[in-house]
Amino acid sequence: MVAQQRSLLNADAFAATIAQVRQQLSQQQIDIFINVRSDVFLLNTQDAIEQAKQRIALYTAAGANGIFLHCLEKAEDIQAICEFSELPINVMCMPQLADFTQLQAWGVKRISMGNFLFENMQQHLKTQLNCITLQQSFAGLF
Repeated sequence: MVAQQRSLLNADAFAATIAQVRQQLSQQQIDIFINVRSDVFLLNTQDAIEQAKQRIALYTAAGANGIFLHCLEKAEDIQAICEFSELPINVMCMPQLADFTQLQAWGVKRISMGNFLFENMQQHLKTQLNCITLQQSFAGLF
């Protein structure tokens, strides 16, 4: 079933799913990194920090190896989450996200670009192609 709107799954139920996946992987002797995404910041939930911490604790106990918090970009939130979590924290590139050096100092282990870079490249390509068409020349490329 596809939902029309984003929503958070019940944290306990999702932790049980993670534990089940981890158990099945272990039984098959498959060693794989499980990076669990939580959208508490993306959905701008009330008490996002506390919800994130609750989910991190549950998902850690269930066997997750990393936590991906999409739209986590405020300095104080990133620091609080990184200090709390024993798992690596992954964030998404966002307009207000700190630079790599600062994120590393706070404890962030991975930054995802999502499709932002590709969208930017597509827009640049579209602009260049429009210029070529309007000018009827490739001179603008050089």
